[in-house]
Amino acid sequence: MSSELHKILQAREERAQKRSEILAGSIASVSLSLNIPSYPKHNALCRQVFPWIVEELKIHLLAHRVDLGMEEMITDKAGLLYLVAIEKSDDLKSLKNITESFESNHSVSRILDVDVYDEQAKPVSSGKKKPCIICKDCSAVECMREQRHDYEELRVKMFSMLEGYQVRHRAMEVSEKLSELCSRALLYEVSLSPKPGLVDYYDSGSHKDMNYYSFLNSTAALAPLWKDFALAAWKEKTNLSTALTQIRVLGLKAEQRMFSATRQVNTQKGLIFLLGIGVFSVSYLIKNNQELNDLNIRNCIREICQDLVNTELTASSKKQASHGEKTFLKYGIKGAGARYEAQEGFPVVFENALPFLEQHQEKLDFQDKEAMGEVLSQTLLNIISNTNDSNVLYRKGSEIAEKLKKLASEAIDKKDNYNKLATFCREQQISPGGSADMLAVTLFFYDVKQEID
Repeated sequence: MSSELHKILQAREERAQKRSEILAGSIASVSLSLNIPSYPKHNALCRQVFPWIVEELKIHLLAHRVDLGMEEMITDKAGLLYLVAIEKSDDLKSLKNITESFESNHSVSRILDVDVYDEQAKPVSSGKKKPCIICKDCSAVECMREQRHDYEELRVKMFSMLEGYQVRHRAMEVSEKLSELCSRALLYEVSLSPKPGLVDYYDSGSHKDMNYYSFLNSTAALAPLWKDFALAAWKEKTNLSTALTQIRVLGLKAEQRMFSATRQVNTQKGLIFLLGIGVFSVSYLIKNNQELNDLNIRNCIREICQDLVNTELTASSKKQASHGEKTFLKYGIKGAGARYEAQEGFPVVFENALPFLEQHQEKLDFQDKEAMGEVLSQTLLNIISNTNDSNVLYRKGSEIAEKLKKLASEAIDKKDNYNKLATFCREQQISPGGSADMLAVTLFFYDVKQEID
């Protein structure tokens, strides 16, 4: 007997002892393992994905009202094993059906062995034969008896399946987290009150066609769509040279949902473009195992939006120029707005707002409403004072736009000056919506750096 085989048999004996310990005082136990042929029985990939599958199994059992007791995770020469005591279940046949439904519906079902043992530590069998992982029309036992596949062929197939599961799981995990951070950022921005010239909880600012609830409806409509921007970065053929087109397609879908939720009022159209790029960029970096630092994020955004101003704001063949084109024609780069910000990797975010927010991060505790509101308000003022808002330039001209920036700068540290800014926005009917968008983008990137490894 080889030394390796001896160690595996010894590990199995130790497992049997552990199963008996788990069973003490329980009606049954369930075990989960990966069915990896030949040696070694596990590798780094297996060790990464196995805990994910364990959590999925536990949720599946709990959802079927199975009471779980003592549990154990084992890594040894025989492979990876999860054991859990069953404190309560209708009957062992039903329990076996529940575990089989988990196993058969999982994306790597053929690699999984989910077994039920009674209180005597005897396996509960369903009598069903598992299909071969390669020739699915035949049973695994038949193929093994006929030696139709060598171990290496089986292992290559299994590890390929596990790699696919790993990518899908990670992509979904990342996309769900980024969606959460997007929705949080939008809710924090609209809930910040008061805001000069902008919609907040108490006031509609310089807007007559929208209010706080308009933004709640819009935010709710967009919530399930941020995931799509993140998942787009995980597609096999995705590269940054074609990313902007993919982002725009998703952005147009999101715009439709927004307009439907707000009765055709534009609440967050610009933000969809900006945050869509941000979400895609972060997801793309995670997929490619790159560090989420300012430089990497900005370089990714720059590559996606390369030459965006020249491409979209210079003279076009259209008969009538857009507001953005007119503003750019009149004011140059100063009037390029969100496109310039995107092309340059969000300088107002990474050079102004985010450093300011990080300097005051001790105040960013959602349980302290007043402190949180103060630092978010100051961050918004910081953004307004450093942003060339193309909408303000188009509607009010350079002189008014510069005065807005000056008043915002003066209001950052002097609360008395805030009233001057608010009055100015009200009298001039100014709404620095681009700055509000950038506050949401800043909050998103702040949380990304804080909460994603």
